[in-house]
Amino acid sequence: MTKPSSRSSRHARPIRRRKFILKNGIAAPGGGSTAFVPVPLEWRGTTRQVCGLFPWASPGQLPLEGAPIGRHQKSRAVICFDHVSWFLAHRIANPSVLIIAKPGLGKSTLASKLMLWLAALGYIVLIPGDTKPDYVEFTRRLGGDHRVVARSGGAALNPCDPGGMAAAAARIGGAAGATLLAEAIGKATVCISALVELGRKGPVADYEEAAISACLRLLYTRNEGAVPVLREVVELLETRPNAVRAVILDRGVDEAYDRLVDPLQRSLRALLDGQFGDVFARRVQRTADRPPVVNIDTSRIKAGDPRFLAAVMIAAWSDMYGMVEADQALADEGLAPRRLYCLTLDELWRVLRLGGTMPDRVNELTRLNRTQGVGQIMITHSIRDLAPGRNSEIEGIEERAGAIVIGGVPKKELIALDSVVTLTNAEQNAIREWWSTSVSALERNEVPPGAGKFLIKASSEDPGIPVDVVLTSAETEWGGQNTNKVWGGGRGAGDAR
Repeated sequence: MTKPSSRSSRHARPIRRRKFILKNGIAAPGGGSTAFVPVPLEWRGTTRQVCGLFPWASPGQLPLEGAPIGRHQKSRAVICFDHVSWFLAHRIANPSVLIIAKPGLGKSTLASKLMLWLAALGYIVLIPGDTKPDYVEFTRRLGGDHRVVARSGGAALNPCDPGGMAAAAARIGGAAGATLLAEAIGKATVCISALVELGRKGPVADYEEAAISACLRLLYTRNEGAVPVLREVVELLETRPNAVRAVILDRGVDEAYDRLVDPLQRSLRALLDGQFGDVFARRVQRTADRPPVVNIDTSRIKAGDPRFLAAVMIAAWSDMYGMVEADQALADEGLAPRRLYCLTLDELWRVLRLGGTMPDRVNELTRLNRTQGVGQIMITHSIRDLAPGRNSEIEGIEERAGAIVIGGVPKKELIALDSVVTLTNAEQNAIREWWSTSVSALERNEVPPGAGKFLIKASSEDPGIPVDVVLTSAETEWGGQNTNKVWGGGRGAGDAR
């Protein structure tokens, strides 16, 4: 019996091959690789919920500051966002947000969620022009002040009394009170002059503005704190007071006085007894307490009446700006708590196209909202509504917005957005999908694919956060923001459920 040779025993040994472990698989016999490695989903939880997963868990990258508005479209994690909380957390440089999407995809629903959160934190929500209206039920549920403007029997807007500033000045007294009263007279003069300019479709002369200011000073001095109305200005002009004579320079000649003042009196009487009804002829009933929401409902003003809408918006903005300044002045003197505000401009395109002083007002707010303690929500259908060629005063509003929230928009809108923010190919494709709606889906009364879907861009270069807006039980109870009620109450895209 022979022993196997060493050579034969060496050949019987198994062959060892080297094995490589790569990111996309194992390069070895029996192994394999894949061309695409999916990113695993990340989940966030409290230490009590995920205590057994340590050390495999890692902190999430989604922000925790702000209103819980919905879920991330990929990971389904909760998305928290509102422009004020992100500003205070130093995530954005300005407490404002611009929401852009085509009609019916839930812009007003998202805005109502942000306002609801801020109202719960103690912010006073100001809606100077609820044109559809979208926020009546929201205002009612929060116990807010809902003012319906109409030509007769509706809410009053007194252009002589911007936000109760004169009453605040009388309460403060001294030099600070006199300064605030001067500001109130200046704001009232600007508001009345803008209304006159709108009514006569022509400019207001400098001496006419001076005459209005002189009348307001006399009325506030004579009435000892009582708020004047526009009719009292007209009646005072009839008496030819010396203070007015001095500023219009009639040199004591009655005929010269009448020639200079008569056009102004005619314009003021037109505001009182003309196409605007009695909106500007009555005092505004004010209380010491601030309601959580102040909603100026302009829905009774039809779309074919732009001059009336412009006049109401001018007076409404003057009133709300005056309210903010009065509260800040009282807080500076320790006579009232410090209050912060959230101003919502829905249908921004309508506001900007009103002309007059409205573009200047919007432009001013986007530049000064940090110092005035006013957070800002701007809602429109297209960024092209803010195109510089349309009005030079509003140039750069989209660039000054702290965050831009983009819903479903067409391809040409994406081209316009490219000059403001950088969108990846995936983000562009998603936004186009949200915008498209098939005819068959409309016939079946289905919610459009883009309803409640938005992309939050807090930076021009960083990727956005895709979110599905989710309504709470309380919001579902009051019907969300159904803008299709006039069509029989059917469920529309505005529900954003």
